[in-house]
Amino acid sequence: MWESHYLKAHAKDLLVWGKTAEGVLVRYGHIAAEGPVLDLGCGEGRNALHFARQGRNVEAVDSSKAEGGISVDCIQADIRRYPLKSQAYSIIIMSNVLSFLPEEDACQVVQHSKSALKSGGILYIQTFSKDEPSYAQSTEKKDLGEIVSGQNYPTFWTKQQLLHLVSPLHTV
Repeated sequence: MWESHYLKAHAKDLLVWGKTAEGVLVRYGHIAAEGPVLDLGCGEGRNALHFARQGRNVEAVDSSKAEGGISVDCIQADIRRYPLKSQAYSIIIMSNVLSFLPEEDACQVVQHSKSALKSGGILYIQTFSKDEPSYAQSTEKKDLGEIVSGQNYPTFWTKQQLLHLVSPLHTV
């Protein structure tokens, strides 16, 4: 499904999600414990490549076919079924992916990710929020849902839902 979006963008020499890593990850990624990075729903790999350039071992998982680079282990898999090793990753990234899963599946992915996080690690989640002022006026809700074959997506989250989901992790 996403591959067609990537192919259209790449034909115009563009990237769907941009080429720069998320600013929060760039600013704070260094505070995470040493160890490998897991980018779930990596898309075109901008966040994964950022950490690979820093010399970290990176696993990048996406349902669309990804291309490797530097030292990124690209894995084409459904993140809902991707086996995570217990306490194996210093950083786990989920940037704009949870909203494109049914809520129950998204919750399960987060729970598995919390178990896979090393002590002192960072679980980074960026997602669509009901708390943003533009949510009530947004016409994109329907358009975004149509991206995923007319399913009832995306899932918009409230701050309270996300805090409950990542509990007992410390949030910033």
